[in-house]
Amino acid sequence: MGLILAQLFKASNARAVYMVAGKSSKLDLAAKYGIRPIVMDRNDYTVHEKAILDENPLGVDLIIDATGSTKVISESMKLLKKGGTLLQYAIVHSGEKVAMDPVLMFNNELTYTASFCQSHNFGRAVEALGSGIVDGDSLVTGEFPLEDFYAGLDENVNDRNSIKVIIHPNTEE
Repeated sequence: MGLILAQLFKASNARAVYMVAGKSSKLDLAAKYGIRPIVMDRNDYTVHEKAILDENPLGVDLIIDATGSTKVISESMKLLKKGGTLLQYAIVHSGEKVAMDPVLMFNNELTYTASFCQSHNFGRAVEALGSGIVDGDSLVTGEFPLEDFYAGLDENVNDRNSIKVIIHPNTEE
């Protein structure tokens, strides 16, 4: 979802759109879309934080989390400028808690909100794909027939270059 959201924001004429990820295949694709790729080091968040703040010393207006990582969500708050918003788009695992610094949120007038995928957005999503605003084809890195379902899942989980795989339910002609 992150690559799709980044393409939509790029098309909305945002001044700058960044993709922070640990997967080089996603970052390479983001760069092809004209999105600034930043490598995430999950062991040292200061690396990508510095890259963002070097270009935006006051912080950024909006961060959209498409990871579902509670640590990423918590750490992202300090990258927002005063009045900024963090939108949690991805779901976190049931029972997990997001740690927030209420003083940071209060002093900087930050907003934390969540979004849920809703069926009324389906038509707009199809339009974005059909018009070319979102390049869906470039996201597909593998296709499998239904009988290779588990091989497709395995590739998507274990291959660092895999972005999205398609499982074809019917391979008959």
